[in-house]
This record gives sequence, structure tokens and C-alpha cells, in this order.
Amino acid sequence: MAKQVQSAQASTVPADVDDEYKAMLEATKGQGISKAQEDNLVPLITIFQTGSKAVNRAGGAYVEGAEAGSFWLRGATPPVISGQEGLVFQPCYFYKDFAEWITRDQGGGLVGMHRMLPTDAQEIRDDRNPNKVRWRLPNGHELLERRNHLGFLVREDGTIAPYALPMTSTLHSVSRSWMTTMSNRVVDGINPPSFAFLYRIRTRQRSNAQGTWFTIDITPVMQSALLNNKGMVNKDLLMQGKAMYESCLRGDKLAAEMEMDDASPQGEIPF
Repeated sequence: MAKQVQSAQASTVPADVDDEYKAMLEATKGQGISKAQEDNLVPLITIFQTGSKAVNRAGGAYVEGAEAGSFWLRGATPPVISGQEGLVFQPCYFYKDFAEWITRDQGGGLVGMHRMLPTDAQEIRDDRNPNKVRWRLPNGHELLERRNHLGFLVREDGTIAPYALPMTSTLHSVSRSWMTTMSNRVVDGINPPSFAFLYRIRTRQRSNAQGTWFTIDITPVMQSALLNNKGMVNKDLLMQGKAMYESCLRGDKLAAEMEMDDASPQGEIPF
């Protein structure tokens, strides 16, 4: 029997509480808890690149255990997972947004995120890579499209934690391919929701004329104690995924904002 799934952030009511206590909980449920998007941002899973500040042991931003090609799970313990080992992810929701950057010649830096492409944005293309599209605003800032996959990091013991896997630049093709895989999965004549399946995500190195970086490979998990005989997640995980989807659909949860070391609109580093 698969181990019952427990959320890493969930808490349970002690078994010995009396009816009066339970009534008080019911009468005060949700009080003091913010539902605002800015207070419910889902932490990011990113990849340490060769130039990431976090891999520089001599720098002040070094993260213990960080090396190029490994995953950084912000807020997790431990925060680093080997890119070769990879991680297991249950995708629950997808949306796109746009990161507004100050260009390097203007001093650099992330301004913020846009849920929709601003109407005054002008499309620009990279001469070195015609398939790479960015946009420029009248103030000179540039916009970089981010494809966000929100869901759960799933540990081997069945515990889960909400995370966002953002994909920019060269990872757009990976995101689209993953979406195609999810769209084409059919079980007993039904196309199940994205959160009915688990995926193993690993990193691998890529190179082109502009440099070398780490990208990701995504493959379906076919054998696990958390899957049923149809290759889909157990009922506990399915209900957790459905709740996550509905929360995101209401707008209660968004992916956390990118940081300067996550991506650069001028470069080919995908995160």
C-alpha cells in the first residue's frame, strides 16, 4: 500500500481536542491568514549555472553544496539536489508572465513581473538567435517571457512541498514539449489532468556558439509506490494536486519573482 501523502506545510488538529475546541476552530477558520497573491508566492526551483553567484565558494552568496547543474530548492532542507539524481515533480498548473528587466547599459536589475504583455511593448529579435523573442518598452526596459509550471516536489517518502518551475529563454522548447507530452497521455480513453502523473526532472549540459549552460530533461515516472496500476498518482496525491490547481486558478498562488541570478534577458542562461 502506498504511504499516505502528507503536505510539508500542512498541520493537523490534535486528536484529543474536545467539541468546544473544534467549534472554536470552525468559527475562526482562516482568520489572520492572508489570501493575497503577494503573501502566497510559490518558491522557485532553479538551476545553478557556471556563472551563478551561489556556486562561488569565495563569494558572499555561496550556497552550501551548490555546483553547476544542480537544482536549488529555495526554502527546502537541504536546498540543493543533484542534477544527475534529479527530482520528482507533480505539475498542477501552468501560466505565463513577463519579467521586466533594466538593461545592463542602464545599470541592470529586475523591475518586476507582468501577468500580461504590455500593449506598448515592441517585439525585438536576437540577431544571433532569430528564434529568441524579447520585447522592449518605451522606457528602454526589456521583457522576457516566463513559462511557469506550478506543482509539488514529491519526495520518496511521499511528503510533498509546493514549488514553481519557471522556464525562460532556451527552456521554452522544453516547456512546450512537456505540455505536448501531458496533452497526449490517454488512460482508458481519458486525457487525465496534469496532476495525475509524476515526472523525473534532471539536468544536462548544452553548448552553442554563445557558451555552455545546463538545461533539463523531463521524463514520466512509470514505477513508484505512489502510482497505481495505471501509472497515475494515488488518490491522496490526486486530491492534493486538484486543490493546488484550484488555488492557482483562483489566483491565490503565483510563482515567486525571479532574481538577478536566475536569468538574464541578454544571455542564453535559461533560468
